[in-house]
Amino acid sequence: MAEVSNEEQFVNPELTPPENPPEEIAPAPNPAPIPPTHRRIYGSSSSRTRSCSTSS
Repeated sequence: MAEVSNEEQFVNPELTPPENPPEEIAPAPNPAPIPPTHRRIYGSSSSRTRSCSTSS
């Protein structure tokens, strides 16, 4: 019974349905911060390199 209670609390059926909620929550926040971070780094790198090239 303890295992069921723990799973129910972690799944939070009130916030999300018991239809594989951990799978949807795990891949949702993971890929979300990855694309913006990569874009930020790529954009910053490109902008810096261009600025340096133009200045030179």
